Amino acid sequence: MFLQSIDNIDLSFVIVDPYAIFRNYEPSLNEEDLNELSVKNEDSLKFLVIAIIQENIKDSVVNLKSPIAINPKTRRAKQVILQNAYPLRYNILVAEEEKNVSN
Repeated sequence: MFLQSIDNIDLSFVIVDPYAIFRNYEPSLNEEDLNELSVKNEDSLKFLVIAIIQENIKDSVVNLKSPIAINPKTRRAKQVILQNAYPLRYNILVAEEEKNVSN
């Protein structure tokens, strides 16, 4: 998936479902972010993370620390910085290897 700027056609981001990469992903938003998204807790939000795809796929990462939180009811979204100890650069292939080991 991609997020495309409506103001600048040259600006777009590759986005992915964080749960496809990190099965136990549990983002925790602060009260200000929850209020801005018009929700009481994270349960009613959808999350996407930005991926950085490198020429060498082994170097590709996702940003688990700063997901895009989306309120599907209001269609409002915001990139948030989590208080959880998630990395800014989580290697996609490491995630895939961990999934294969646990299966």
